[in-house]
Amino acid sequence: MTPWRLVACLLAAAPPLTAQGGFARLAGRVPPPALTAIDSILVAAHREGLPTEPLIEKAFEGGAKGVAPDKIVLAVSTSASQLRSARALLREAGESQPTDPAEVIAVAAALGRGLSPELVGQLTAVLPGEPTGPALHAVAAALAHVTRLLPNVPPPPRPAPAAVSRARRVQPGPERP
Repeated sequence: MTPWRLVACLLAAAPPLTAQGGFARLAGRVPPPALTAIDSILVAAHREGLPTEPLIEKAFEGGAKGVAPDKIVLAVSTSASQLRSARALLREAGESQPTDPAEVIAVAAALGRGLSPELVGQLTAVLPGEPTGPALHAVAAALAHVTRLLPNVPPPPRPAPAAVSRARRVQPGPERP
C-alpha cells in the first residue's frame, strides 16, 4: 500500500472534527462544570449519526447568556432528544436513512416550535424525498399567527387540506396531481 493510500484510509476512518474537537471548541465558551456532560452528549449524538453542530450552538448560546451549567446540559440534552425524534419521524414517513443533516435539523426545529409530531410526520409524508424545511416553517408560522389571534383554539391535530396544498406549492420540484 502506498503512503498516500494509507493516509487516505486513515483520514476516512477518523471521526469528524466536530466529534473530536467538541470539548476543545466548548472550552472557554461554556462553564467548565458543563463540559464533560456536554461532550458525552456530543459523542453519543455523533455515534448515532445525528448532526452535532446544533448541539454545540445550543451550548454556546447558554454559555454566552451566562446560564447555569446544569441548565445548559439540560438544553443540549433536550436538543439531542429532539434530533432523535426528528430522525425517527423522517424514517416513519418513508425515509429509510435520512442522511441530510439539514432535514433532521428542520424537523427538530419544527418540533421545538410546538408542531405536533403527528403534524410534522404527515407533512413529511406528503412531500416524500423533498426538503420539508420550508413547508414546516410556513405551517409553524401560520399556526403561531393563528394561536396569537385565537389563543383559546387548540391547533389542529393534522394538517388542514389548505396547509397541505400550500406545502406542495412552496416546495420546488415536479408538479403534483
